[in-house]
Amino acid sequence: MLLLGTFLTAQEIQLPKDLSEEYVFAQSQEGYPKIITKNGYYQFKINWTYKDFGSIKNTLNNEILKSFNNQNFIALKDSIKTTLILSGGGHVFSQSHKGIKKEDSSVEQKNQFNASVFLYNNQIYMYGGYGFWSFKDYITFFDNATGQWEILKTKSKYIPQARWKAIYQVLNEKLYVLGGRNSPKESANKDMNLKDSFYFDLIEKNFVNLGEINPKIPLKYSYGPSVIINNKKAYLEKDQIIFFDFKKDSAVSYFKKNLFEGIDIQRPAFEHLDTIYYIKHKKNTSFLVQFPVSNLNNLKPVFYSMFLKKKVASQVALGALSVFLICWIIFKLFAYKDFIKGLVLFDKKRIYYGKESFFLSEKQLLLIRHFEKKNQISTIEINKIISSKKYVKSHFTLLRTDFIKEINVIYKSVTNRGSNLIEEAQDPLDNRYKIYRVTNQVFQKESFFSFLFKS
Repeated sequence: MLLLGTFLTAQEIQLPKDLSEEYVFAQSQEGYPKIITKNGYYQFKINWTYKDFGSIKNTLNNEILKSFNNQNFIALKDSIKTTLILSGGGHVFSQSHKGIKKEDSSVEQKNQFNASVFLYNNQIYMYGGYGFWSFKDYITFFDNATGQWEILKTKSKYIPQARWKAIYQVLNEKLYVLGGRNSPKESANKDMNLKDSFYFDLIEKNFVNLGEINPKIPLKYSYGPSVIINNKKAYLEKDQIIFFDFKKDSAVSYFKKNLFEGIDIQRPAFEHLDTIYYIKHKKNTSFLVQFPVSNLNNLKPVFYSMFLKKKVASQVALGALSVFLICWIIFKLFAYKDFIKGLVLFDKKRIYYGKESFFLSEKQLLLIRHFEKKNQISTIEINKIISSKKYVKSHFTLLRTDFIKEINVIYKSVTNRGSNLIEEAQDPLDNRYKIYRVTNQVFQKESFFSFLFKS
């Protein structure tokens, strides 16, 4: 029984005795670990069992099979056989219980090292890779009819940067690719991490850009063993395992110090019946490790969005509207400043000119409001503003003179001008009477908010 906070023991199994380093670690058709040698193969279920190739083992050119290991051969399986592809492209072999059979009519190409290699519809494909001092940006496939490698013709206008060591997975008729490494011509850096992701539609034969990788993801390229668990590609490192869910655009990391201590990064790993199998080195001895997937349930996962979030159309529109509003408000602010510059303004309490202002009495404000609408006022109208009492004519003349004088003093103080705001003149309609008129138009002070929405 698995206890909370504890791990099931990852079992270490001795490799077959007298096994040299000349072997390819692979997965059997049933899903269990398999070790392929030039003379036969071992398969593990409960114990190691061995099957000799018999007389067939010597039919191959040993020169072709030199350095027979996982660095030089990539092992892919289907329900019938295991296919061994020479790293970099070229020779292709099939391995069954009968032996190892050469399938190609090619030569060692050394052109696509660390490419993304996969089976699709019983055909072998390679995307990218490195060889002959250049990175590759194309897909090749092995033509089963001719035994030769051909370049896959695409219909894509968009071609991603060439790369090797990419993180990849085939899902729903698409090859998903994330990151990898390259030496861009525009950069002095060599073999640097790439930041993009895309997929290749294997039916439509075109590339589709998915955007920029989230820089917080702790893995940007493939350099160690990987497994597929619950239809998600996962990459193993000494201290962590990182899952990539291309369907949901997310990544999950599980970290624990020495989680996969001693793992052989030159050999593949795989999962079968909720167990991860990989090769481990310990004290100059190699072991097959059975690691229960359930162990990961005791670790705290860290979740990442796989890509930098793209701005949706509404966000773009909102951003554009915000920029427009800011520019419009700034424009209105300058227009408002220009509007009030040089104007004599008033509100419920004060008269204003520029940065200067002065308090006005209620009666003074009544007269100023009148001048906003009409540029002149009769003596009778001004007398009603000054007082409701029935003074004699000479008394009102004195009161008017003092009243107008006081307003003019305030005006001169605020505007720093020598001229009066209000002056006395003859009534143009009747010379027997006097009127008062303004020499400078006055305006009621308008708030910036109301000016903002004024057409």
